[in-house]
Amino acid sequence: MNDLDERLVTFYRVVQHHPQALLDELTWLPRSRATFEELLAQPGVTDIQRAARWFAANKLSFASKGEHFGTSFVRPGASRERWHAGIFDLHERLDRVYIERLDWRELLPRYDRPGALFYVDPPYTAGHQYDVGAWGEEDHVALRDALFALEGAWVLSYDDSELVRDLYGEGCTIRSMTRSTSMANRSKTGVRFGEVVITPRKVDAMLPAG
Repeated sequence: MNDLDERLVTFYRVVQHHPQALLDELTWLPRSRATFEELLAQPGVTDIQRAARWFAANKLSFASKGEHFGTSFVRPGASRERWHAGIFDLHERLDRVYIERLDWRELLPRYDRPGALFYVDPPYTAGHQYDVGAWGEEDHVALRDALFALEGAWVLSYDDSELVRDLYGEGCTIRSMTRSTSMANRSKTGVRFGEVVITPRKVDAMLPAG
């Protein structure tokens, strides 16, 4: 797996190698606004502390953005038991997984080979929950060209936009879906928006019928 967010990469590495130490940091953490503000002010000294505080701030925040303390009467936060179960499930999933922090331009050729399958989730062309400020149209075009040049196969998730459909309309299958932003308040369960999952023909041949 690969991500440029150092906090996320640190979290994955700690889950991979030190899941129990991570849980020890989280065990008695109160679900409070004061705790949330302390987590943002002091990210931790060790990798384990940073991983625990990033995870807790994410879980205690509005829409899991790690910015504002979140409360909801519609969808209360997950219990500690679910936190613990999720971390151990992720620990098992990360067994023998390489955790990278590379630009996609370096990552794709490094791991490309016949038989490889990449799942790619770039910044979207319109906002939603993603910061798209660092990507312009030329970046989306460059990614399209790099994917088409791969020996391996790929699955791509994007927002359902005119630019995306123009870029991948030839030689690909585009599947539409909608999902919630998860930004729930007291009366709503979140606004839904369109997404697409895009695959080249060689991936389609690998999928079961239907």
